[in-house]
Amino acid sequence: MNRRILVTGSKGFVGSHLVTALANVGFEVVGFDLDQGNILNYQFNLDGIRHVFHLAARTFIPASWEEPFEFYKTNLLGTLNVLDACRKSGCSLTYLNAYPYGQPLTNPINEEHPLSATTPYNHSKILAEYLCRFYSEKFNLSIVILRAFNLYGPGQNETFLIPHIIRQTLDPKIDIIKIRDLRPKRDYLYIEDAIQAMILSCGHKGFSIYNLGSGNSYNVEDIINNVKQILKIEKKYISLKQERKGEILDMVADISKIERDLGWQPKISFNEGIRKTIEVTKRVY
Repeated sequence: MNRRILVTGSKGFVGSHLVTALANVGFEVVGFDLDQGNILNYQFNLDGIRHVFHLAARTFIPASWEEPFEFYKTNLLGTLNVLDACRKSGCSLTYLNAYPYGQPLTNPINEEHPLSATTPYNHSKILAEYLCRFYSEKFNLSIVILRAFNLYGPGQNETFLIPHIIRQTLDPKIDIIKIRDLRPKRDYLYIEDAIQAMILSCGHKGFSIYNLGSGNSYNVEDIINNVKQILKIEKKYISLKQERKGEILDMVADISKIERDLGWQPKISFNEGIRKTIEVTKRVY
């Protein structure tokens, strides 16, 4: 059986975990990252490649308002380049998207919920989904789209909430944990569970879209209290009352479709995932 896999975005948070997991189960991984060249015109050679995991994207959302054209070039047209390489080789693909639904009309949110772009970043990723569907239907490619809610785990950038809270709790120079807004609740999924879903998508035939989440939501205070309890560190915390316009106050993924089709379920509880993340983060303090 062909064991060669291409992972674009192989050096990112998700990509680095995926590369390690694939290697651990015997796959030969070929990596591509945006620092290797412009993905818009990069010449992908998929000869001998069994499957492509397309993760490479520009992701820093505030920058998408400053440089929207660059985000569309990378996230939309870069995806088109990868898809066309798949068309030429007949290679299957898994495309990783972020939460694309905007303000929930219902909770939990299933895959039939309308999509709503709130930033140029979101818009570029949603448009890339439409490209994936078109290429699957018109060129008979097997493509799975995974819509990730809030992934977390070791190695995530500290601009994200969970590592931001862990760092402030661990840092002895910080007396008070400061958070922009305590209200929002999110569906958090530990990175190892997300990676297992991605690997399961590798052999799926046809075109499918699946939510990736835990099926539960937790607020900011839940995270802070979990972190403090695990570390046995007591610190006060405050909200800076920096409430974002149009903030989503609660979101929960309906994961029944991926459970039914791929037999996937999250295995790592929220508390265990926080503990695992802390164990790695503590090493730098």
